[in-house]
Amino acid sequence: QCLIYANVETLWQATIQGNPGCWMAQDNLGLILLNRGQTDEAITRFRAAVVAYPDGDVERNDLAAALIRKGLYSEAVDHLKKALAVNSQFLEARKNLALAYWKLGQLELAETNFRSALEVEFNDLNTLMNLGRCLRQEGKLDGAERLFASAVQLFPAEVDPLRELAEVLEKRNQSGLAIPFYQRAVALAPKDQNLLLKLGSAYVVQRDYTSAEACYRRALQTAPADPNLHYVLGGVLQLQGEKDPACREMEEALRLKPDFWDAQKQLLIMELSAINRK
Repeated sequence: QCLIYANVETLWQATIQGNPGCWMAQDNLGLILLNRGQTDEAITRFRAAVVAYPDGDVERNDLAAALIRKGLYSEAVDHLKKALAVNSQFLEARKNLALAYWKLGQLELAETNFRSALEVEFNDLNTLMNLGRCLRQEGKLDGAERLFASAVQLFPAEVDPLRELAEVLEKRNQSGLAIPFYQRAVALAPKDQNLLLKLGSAYVVQRDYTSAEACYRRALQTAPADPNLHYVLGGVLQLQGEKDPACREMEEALRLKPDFWDAQKQLLIMELSAINRK
């Protein structure tokens, strides 16, 4: 008997073998499998748990979470509605329902459920961020900005709120206001290539080409074989009138990616410009 129950997983397996209708064992084994990344096997266990206990709100939520992971959003919505019919205050099910609606592109329903979740747990980072992203996707940039700003205040050491707030500000043509938030994000994640690119791009909009160049060079230190980084660096050098270094960066981008049409075009433009000057 001790060998059979050597760990929790074998305990639930043995329980199911003796009593396949034990919904608790099916659900708990499903959670173990899901945490291990065995989503299909987990779904099988969760389905068995729901069959054995149709009124189980937790079991339907666990099944829905696994279905969302597999991209089966409509089925997840059905189970989450039933879970919330049993327990309308089930916060995790509310969050998952909002997420499933969002994935389905039903943004108004997603927004409503994210807001309901925030009314219960106003300082949940994931819900704040998901609602902000949902609002941004709906084009409600004022609301998205307010949510991301709240997330920055509540979680000053998190990168994503800073990044998202800066991106919304840029979308509103406020690159100058976005820069300090990108700078704070880069300070927290100094090797994040995408952040350095975004900060560099914001500097370019502000015509601060020297700062943009510094960002792109920092990004190249983390990924020297990235043709896009050589391309953007070449572009900002070109804007500063440094034609020869700009050409070298475009040539390096083409060496790394021979079919890089934008780099070919810019290199040709610079070569024609040099000929015309002569």
